[in-house]
Amino acid sequence: MNKTFSFISGKIAILSLLTLLVLASCVSKRKLIKQPLKEYGEEFLIEKMQGSQAEFEYLSARCNISLLSNKVRTELKGQIRMHYDSIIWISLSPALGIEVARLMVGYDSMRFLSFSSSLLRSCCCA
Repeated sequence: MNKTFSFISGKIAILSLLTLLVLASCVSKRKLIKQPLKEYGEEFLIEKMQGSQAEFEYLSARCNISLLSNKVRTELKGQIRMHYDSIIWISLSPALGIEVARLMVGYDSMRFLSFSSSLLRSCCCA
């Protein structure tokens, strides 16, 4: 009877330990600000935003765009590439994956190239 009691108490101890570990792992590590931000001021908010700002040299991202014009919905997929503080390239293609337009935005210029209508537009923003 003594062996049975120690076997059951050992299982209860292991089960309690596992339960404690599971409950401890579910706790959020981030602390939320419960007071309104007006009490802290805008300097606090700007400092927090700059602290979590992503640093990169090149950025590449994909996007889904839904346009609604004259009750006609157009779905586009896009690829955005960006060189930090320099230039932004955007490439758009519909569902089939054939590229229909490109956009290049720089410091002082913007160029738009449409493959569907062979249109090239360029403007300088000096």
